[in-house]
Amino acid sequence: FFQAEDGIRDYKVTGVQTCALPIYNPKTNFLVIDIETCIISNNFIFDLSYVIYNRLNGVSQRGSYIVKENEFKQTFYDKTDKYNKYLQDGIYRKKYFKHIMHELQQEIEKSNTRYVAAYNSGFDLERIDKLCQIKAIDNPLNKLIEIDLYHTACQTLGQQKTFKRFVDNFNLKSDKGNRRSNAETMFRYITLDPEFIEEHTGYADLDIEIQILDLILRQIGRAHV
Repeated sequence: FFQAEDGIRDYKVTGVQTCALPIYNPKTNFLVIDIETCIISNNFIFDLSYVIYNRLNGVSQRGSYIVKENEFKQTFYDKTDKYNKYLQDGIYRKKYFKHIMHELQQEIEKSNTRYVAAYNSGFDLERIDKLCQIKAIDNPLNKLIEIDLYHTACQTLGQQKTFKRFVDNFNLKSDKGNRRSNAETMFRYITLDPEFIEEHTGYADLDIEIQILDLILRQIGRAHV
């Protein structure tokens, strides 16, 4: 069992909260979320993507959406050509935000999912919650237990000597000399590919986050054997 300071906490609960999380159970479902926001405001979500995942069966459901209200607003990472290709291939669809959240609620209930995970989850979930408030719609994520993959990865994978050596060997550090611990760096480490570049679309970035989550769960699982 891990506590809030390890990156697992009840959403919107302040302070340290102990969470009895059976994350070493391979049948446990996780809702993994990734969003991309618009330049004019982080409160404008352009891309909202999700998967339902567990270690036993992998990904059982996924959806990637361009939020129809914001489809003509510029994103922080200009991926117009990439998104257009994804739309043509049927990987992305356009939907109004309230309809995306309704779909999420249905998938959460159908899969009996209790946990929501994201890299830097505070940012993603707060943006979603803010937009739900603006549009006066229920946020089904508020009923889930939040896992911040950033903090959890830092306290598990990031503590490994092999991670530290990898980052040092390839100089994956900030301008201040600190070891980077973003999703791109973590994925470079677990794939041993120091040249990997994150795409910054929800669809592609979720594949990174799933692999990071899977490795964290395996490491924690070994600790409980």
